[in-house]
Amino acid sequence: MVSEATCKKILNAVKETGYHRNALVRALKSDTTHVVGILVPTMDLSVFSNIVCGAELVAKREGWQVFFCQTHSLQERVLEEIQILREYRVDGLIIVTVNSESNVEEYRTLKRDKLPFVLVDVPADNVKTSFVGNDQAHGAYISTKHLIESGHKRIVLIKGYHGNPNMRLRLAGYQKALSEHELPFDENLVFDLAFTYESGVEAAKELLKKETVFDAIIASSDHCALGAIDTLQDHGLRVPNDISVIGWGNNEMSRYVTPRLTTLDQKAQALGDRAMCFLLDQISKKKQTLKSEIIRPELVLRNSTKAR
Repeated sequence: MVSEATCKKILNAVKETGYHRNALVRALKSDTTHVVGILVPTMDLSVFSNIVCGAELVAKREGWQVFFCQTHSLQERVLEEIQILREYRVDGLIIVTVNSESNVEEYRTLKRDKLPFVLVDVPADNVKTSFVGNDQAHGAYISTKHLIESGHKRIVLIKGYHGNPNMRLRLAGYQKALSEHELPFDENLVFDLAFTYESGVEAAKELLKKETVFDAIIASSDHCALGAIDTLQDHGLRVPNDISVIGWGNNEMSRYVTPRLTTLDQKAQALGDRAMCFLLDQISKKKQTLKSEIIRPELVLRNSTKAR
């Protein structure tokens, strides 16, 4: 549309002045920023970073930009980050939640203001939203079933902290497997602890201190499993010869530790992929079309479990 000489002058001027397009000004005119926000508790755990990775791949493929925020599982931080992202006029949000009770009023506000959003991992109480999550009960069930069929009878479940509905689902799956194989449920083998390395250490130390009889552990996360393994080995127990251990998450490091960790693959990248697809669908249709999907984890067998 312009001559080569004019084009060259314009490009030179752009270079000399350091001109950059102003996305916020363009957004005022087009009523869209083509930017979405993702809130995760932390990027330190690979399950959350993989969710972000899956979401970002879809966004980039469709020509969208992504802002990331860490909430550190704090309710007030969730509210702050949502407000900041709204001030930057994001077109939608993906929120990786930590429990079903927090921030419910904020989600209702987002619905009222017709800002598209999708919840991941934990649904919100009494708020109809698009949601993507794991089949937590199935994950605990197949882990417990595998251990029982491998000859284990005293299986510890470190299910995660109390109050998280996903942890109640894990307990239900665990109990279902025990019941199907006519094994008694022993509440002394169940721990309400978090997903950290330190939680695995704490659970293992308590089991050993109380001289609890057990032959396997299902941990709340891969980090938790490693904490349990290190503690058991520090006390002269061999994994898997004496105690089998299953992690949860299939983190990258689970393939490289010794012993290589048997774990549940949560398909975290698929969670992010589906969440972003749901979000962009809402944005494009300019209405809150509600969709939900539950993705089943798979058990990845490695060296930290052994048949009895």
